[in-house]
Amino acid sequence: MRRFFLTLWWLLVTPLLGLALLGLWRSPGLASVGVLMGLAYLALCTRMLIAEGYPRRPHPAGSRLGFWFALLLLPLIIPPLLQAQRIWQDGHYTPEPGTLRLLGGLLQLLELPFGHWGPLGGLLAFSLIMAYFLLRIIVAGRR
Repeated sequence: MRRFFLTLWWLLVTPLLGLALLGLWRSPGLASVGVLMGLAYLALCTRMLIAEGYPRRPHPAGSRLGFWFALLLLPLIIPPLLQAQRIWQDGHYTPEPGTLRLLGGLLQLLELPFGHWGPLGGLLAFSLIMAYFLLRIIVAGRR
């Protein structure tokens, strides 16, 4: 099983990193470097997740699967923070077309009594709570 997942990982990661390098070569810039760094981060975390999930020999100290999974999920904190920054800059919450209806409705409900500070605080609280729990998993995985 380990060999199958590593082969599948290699078949998916190699072309993606190659395309990112090609994009960096054709149009060098901060966005291309960001895409390459993001893909490299994703490749490293998924490779280590596979290695921890299917070890060659059992670890005497236990598996660090949660550590790598939490590191893989850590960048999910960024989109709510970017949305909070847009709310702060605009001074009001305007739902985007791709926003989930439940999330958009909740943020609009927060905007009624608190103004633009309601959705801003809600998104910041969500990001901070998510970061706290993911970092607790990372610390627990390092022990």
